[in-house]
Amino acid sequence: MQRYNEKRIIQLIDAKKNLLFIITITLLGIFARFSAKDFISADAEVCLLPWFEAIKPSGFAALKNQIGNYGIPYQFLIAIMTYFPDSIPPIYLYKTLSCIFDFGLAFISARFVRSLTKNNSPFLFCLVYGTILLFPTIILNSSAWAQCDSIYVFFIVAALYSLYEERYLRTFILTGIAFGFKLQTVFIVPFIIYYYVKERKFSIVSGICTGFFSFYIMQIPGLLFGRPLLEPLTIYTEQTQAFKEMWLNFPSFWALTGNNYVHLHLLAIIFTISLLGTCLFVLMHVKADLHNSQTFIKLLIWSIWTCLLFLPAMHERYAYLLDLLILISIFAAKRNTQYIYIYIYISAVLQFIDIRKLSFQQ
Repeated sequence: MQRYNEKRIIQLIDAKKNLLFIITITLLGIFARFSAKDFISADAEVCLLPWFEAIKPSGFAALKNQIGNYGIPYQFLIAIMTYFPDSIPPIYLYKTLSCIFDFGLAFISARFVRSLTKNNSPFLFCLVYGTILLFPTIILNSSAWAQCDSIYVFFIVAALYSLYEERYLRTFILTGIAFGFKLQTVFIVPFIIYYYVKERKFSIVSGICTGFFSFYIMQIPGLLFGRPLLEPLTIYTEQTQAFKEMWLNFPSFWALTGNNYVHLHLLAIIFTISLLGTCLFVLMHVKADLHNSQTFIKLLIWSIWTCLLFLPAMHERYAYLLDLLILISIFAAKRNTQYIYIYIYISAVLQFIDIRKLSFQQ
């Protein structure tokens, strides 16, 4: 009888193994993030927590003034958090918000991989979901440093997934939302231009208008409290002037030349635009099917990495999207190509760099 019951239990586990894996890995992801709940990074101490204290007395009314240097949508989320009971430490609220998007990011990334591979296997979905959910930089970024990178990257990955699926209206709506949270969404713009030039399946003018409309819909809470119409854009222009360094922890090309921002930053911008423009010129002369999953993901990674390597003032956290896309490319690579080994090697090196730079001493 005991042997019979064991056999039934094993059969039940085998029949529900995918669901059990998702539940188990989700619980492990929660516990892993919970362990760093009390850590307060320098960014949280200097920026996030003071922003919370500045917004708290006025609540939503604080949206009439810019507090901090992040966009209005994130300030709106902070304003919502101020209405939670005082017994909940603000750092927990920041981390919970970002961690919620960690799970969403793992889910949408798994869907993206299934689309790229044309493989609807539950096994592949579970593997991608679990790997991304327990990826070191993703866990630490939200649970230790309380950063919001998982929020804007969630919308970027959803936009790229929609682009690959040829759902162009959704692509630009999601891109506009991502822009509302973080300026670094600009890293995917060159790739969208490449896709448009090669595929010609949508109107770029309509796409830009849709993206701007979506971006400004995200600004409504601030505009209702009297923010100037152009302030959502000037917040970002001011951000570009905040750090006058050629490189900031990220191992960019300019780490080889010193840190002379005054004389090098314009050169860096022109050089980056030239590289991206040359790629566009080449694409206009060669046959390249960007709906081919391998071409799509390789060119996407190249264009983002080019921005990170050659633009000035790149932070280590700006590589968050690049790390994630290289991880996605590992699962999307054909098993019989050498690219999977190259992607694994690059991903391991980037993880080492990111973890080394983003230590618990920051």
